[in-house]
Amino acid sequence: MPARPIGSACRRSPRTLVLAGPWADDAGALLVFDLPSEAALREVMDDDPYYGTPGVTVRRIREWKPIAGGSPRGGDRAGAP
Repeated sequence: MPARPIGSACRRSPRTLVLAGPWADDAGALLVFDLPSEAALREVMDDDPYYGTPGVTVRRIREWKPIAGGSPRGGDRAGAP
């Protein structure tokens, strides 16, 4: 996944996309979103043409539970249900 399209995705989802970048070997990328549910993530992805771009494939969606740092929306989500 080239860096330029990732940058475009960042600009379209500035409040929900927390981290994004390619793997060191350019074999793909990691995108971390701050959303309340998988359904909310799927809605963001359905509304964003980036995820329908040829060559862009979502391989895995996993919940991440950070143990350090805070939420970009404020407050610490660590340990939140």
